[in-house]
Amino acid sequence: METSLQEKIIEIVKELKTRKLIDPRRNIIASEKVPFGFKASVFSSNTISYNPKLSGFDDDMIRFALLHEEGHLKRGQYGIPALFFLLCLGFIPLLYCINQKVDPSIMIISTFFMLFIVVSSIRILTEPFHWDEYGSDEFASKLLRDEYGIKKPSEIVKNTLNAVPISFDSSSLFHRLCLAFIEYHPSTEQRVRNVTELVDEK
Repeated sequence: METSLQEKIIEIVKELKTRKLIDPRRNIIASEKVPFGFKASVFSSNTISYNPKLSGFDDDMIRFALLHEEGHLKRGQYGIPALFFLLCLGFIPLLYCINQKVDPSIMIISTFFMLFIVVSSIRILTEPFHWDEYGSDEFASKLLRDEYGIKKPSEIVKNTLNAVPISFDSSSLFHRLCLAFIEYHPSTEQRVRNVTELVDEK
């Protein structure tokens, strides 16, 4: 009987935990709300989610995806702390105005300032978010190379990223605006090139 992809993911999670490549205490949960296949939780330091409806992933691709998310949880991240700092910075003037019951015109200015910070934060932090993705790619790729003997992990990275579901619709104005303001992943070509240069055996 052929093993389903979800069963395969569960088996590989057990394998990675046994080898302590993923923290044995890590929670791995299935959720159809995960748009890009796999996701480390922003709000919990102990959870990796995956979409059970995924398809087209082989064992090494699943290992890379899980280890990439483990990298986000184990490594110090740049983008998320900076994002929260900017969001707090945007809300402080507005909260102050509400608390002090200031002139309505100042309240309007504070509201627009807060909206500007919220909308532009991720775009402002594009480079730190890229550092996070590159760092997690390198974390996962080095483990594939050192623990599984894969000499060119960049090929696994390329296959995995190409298999990730695409939810972007270029005909939708909303999707184009979202991409303009909140796209925080480097391109597949950049990520593959980075692993090729820094991790692949020469």
